[in-house]
Amino acid sequence: MKHAKFVPFLLCMVALMATGCVYEDMGHCYSTLRFSYTGDTGDEGEFDKIDKLDLYVFDENHQIVREDLGPYTLTEAELSAKEVTLLLPPGKNYRVVCIGNAGENTRVAELTTGTYSTTKLHHPAVVPTRLSEDRHRDVKTLDHLYNGTKGFQIPAAGKTTESIELESAHANMSVTVIGYTEDTDTRADEGFGLAMEHKGLPAWTDFDNKHSRHLDHAESVQSMSQFPEATPAEEGYIHEYSVMRDVSGSTIHLFDSAGNEIVQDGILPIDVDRYIEEVLIPKGGEDPYVRDGNEKTLKLEAVIPIQVEFLNLGVVVTIPPWAIKDVHPGYN
Repeated sequence: MKHAKFVPFLLCMVALMATGCVYEDMGHCYSTLRFSYTGDTGDEGEFDKIDKLDLYVFDENHQIVREDLGPYTLTEAELSAKEVTLLLPPGKNYRVVCIGNAGENTRVAELTTGTYSTTKLHHPAVVPTRLSEDRHRDVKTLDHLYNGTKGFQIPAAGKTTESIELESAHANMSVTVIGYTEDTDTRADEGFGLAMEHKGLPAWTDFDNKHSRHLDHAESVQSMSQFPEATPAEEGYIHEYSVMRDVSGSTIHLFDSAGNEIVQDGILPIDVDRYIEEVLIPKGGEDPYVRDGNEKTLKLEAVIPIQVEFLNLGVVVTIPPWAIKDVHPGYN
């Protein structure tokens, strides 16, 4: 990060408390941005889930206000204070985009044009302009992304203070597999040869936190597959990974060591929509959706837990015990 390039986008946290503009010879005034994230609970402590925050500022023509097109990453002090101050030319309209937790599994695409509307966030292995579904096996998980955007105006004389409420830009999956063996000499918890693919997930999201399957985004790749890694668990192994904020229409597929898909009528592959409505909620799991009539939206910190158990007589897909919130007599 070359902070020396911050010509129109200087940031200062100390000497900006006086009224009116500073740097009068440059014609800059300042706007203080205050950030918050309370998740689904309304708890201000939820902001602690964000350990990195990048800012992109655009002018009224949707051009980024940076000569090198890079973001400004809040310092530890600014992130702790949930506040940062921008020096910008007064009397103009601006829009700031805040991206939380962008790391090795996130790339900002199409920012080279300097425009707000075409910028996308995606996994580095995904090609957003590809029209077919992307099944790149390097896509294992996404970062725990957060998004916030706010339009504001800096008055001709003075300062402004803006509050930005961040939103989650991801959802969490937890898929536990127990009892699977391909060989009687292989321990079940080794998960010998089993591979997993989660198909039909959004391929990217934009700076408005709208994912690729939104109706406004029909011009580019709509969905992709993710191939989560497995880690040992108490009775088998578990896949924990993050996805974009839409699991509707997606399916989870399992494959043996020879690459053959493991299928069982009505059970495998797993239809995630059906699992949520027919297994997760009825058996005492937390509903991952906020519902308003026929409309439903994933909760900001949505977690979708699934357990796949291989038995002598077949496969059972159910809710893992740790995810049960309300126990109903008669359910296993």
